[in-house]
Amino acid sequence: MFAAVWKAIGMPATKLRSFMGGIHPLKRKELTRERPIEPIPLPGKVVIPLFQPAGKEPRPIVSKGDIVTAGQVIAEPQDGRGVFVHSSVCGKVKKVGRFPFPAGFFVTAAEVEVGEGEKPFPPMERTPEGPEIIEIIRNAGIVGMGGAGFPTHFKLKGAREAGVEFLLVNGAECEPYLTADYRVLMERTEDLISGTKLLLKASGAKRAYVAVESDKKDAYDRLGGMVPDDDVIKPVLLRAKYPQGSEKQLIEAVLKREVPAGGLPADVGVLVQNVSTACAVHDAVAFGKPLIERVVTLSGTPLKRPGNYLVRIGTLIEDLMEAAGPDRDNIGKVIVGGPMMGFSMSRLDVPVARETTGVVLLSRVEAEVEPSHQSCVRCGKCLYVCPMFLPTSEICIAVERGDYALAVKLGLENCMECGSCAYVCPSRRPLVQWIKTAKLFAKKVKK
Repeated sequence: MFAAVWKAIGMPATKLRSFMGGIHPLKRKELTRERPIEPIPLPGKVVIPLFQPAGKEPRPIVSKGDIVTAGQVIAEPQDGRGVFVHSSVCGKVKKVGRFPFPAGFFVTAAEVEVGEGEKPFPPMERTPEGPEIIEIIRNAGIVGMGGAGFPTHFKLKGAREAGVEFLLVNGAECEPYLTADYRVLMERTEDLISGTKLLLKASGAKRAYVAVESDKKDAYDRLGGMVPDDDVIKPVLLRAKYPQGSEKQLIEAVLKREVPAGGLPADVGVLVQNVSTACAVHDAVAFGKPLIERVVTLSGTPLKRPGNYLVRIGTLIEDLMEAAGPDRDNIGKVIVGGPMMGFSMSRLDVPVARETTGVVLLSRVEAEVEPSHQSCVRCGKCLYVCPMFLPTSEICIAVERGDYALAVKLGLENCMECGSCAYVCPSRRPLVQWIKTAKLFAKKVKK
């Protein structure tokens, strides 16, 4: 998609090279695409965040000096949206306090010194039904693993009450560099199918579509070969484009339904879940295994062994990087998430959270930026690429002036923060960064 956009709007080649080091944004997946999922050795300690983006923060029920086991509950929810949080390792609690989080702020977390004594999770004796599955998912601490981290049980409950028709399992993974979901599609296909059927039971939806982009056709073929034509699960092959992995864009691409501004997928009869979330649901229901680990793409040219790693929740970014042999003298930037929607890190003692999809390292050359941004030249390129059809330039001008009420009126809160506007801006204006910050101020104004 972007190649056509550059040609249509005259994006200077120098701008494209300066932003991504000469790399087309939909590429660089080849660095890790064929790397099978590999577990990394347990680190010396983990820092397990209790944060979740909806509802009250779970209340810690352990304290310094407590001995915990892998899968043990260490925090419990304080409201209906909350989920339980579990220790990802066996060990001793060193501290419960405030620690840095990938999104750039501090959250309550439990620091656990890793010990020994792990045991496998045995298979469960029976398969539960709808509402019981939802409770199991909540007890297992499962949240959306595509990046948002929204509590899965709460989405399922809302979908069931709304009477949704369709379940969309999101395997698009349109962000540059990231291939964790692709490897899950390839290596955990049976678990994905099992988890999808469980999500159907839990939500009450009648049919599921597993959405895969065309750059992952082998995963689409593999999935198609494992479900019969008359099955309730159907794989769908979509054209590879950014930002198709977003819920609203995916629903439009697969079902031709438009989620209204300010609305939810359930408003149009749809529930969307990530492929890794579906596998986590399988693990929870089939084995009673809570969400204590996930697949994370670790990629970038400064790494000797980029790949897709099975990582315990709470593993510090600096420990994760060591598994891939970083060339520390050539690291220009470390991004948690993808390069379009992720967060640039100012420190590496930040933990992998349940919603962490990847860690991308850019070399010093790739991370070079042009001089400071200029005034808006009213070229309209940000309007052209915005998937939400927002007046991005006007919103950001209002933000610059501190007029957050006007920014909200122009559609600030409908922005999905995909970064396309900042990517194409010839004045190098940090549009999406301003919008992210403005949303926080807008919430304070509402209060």
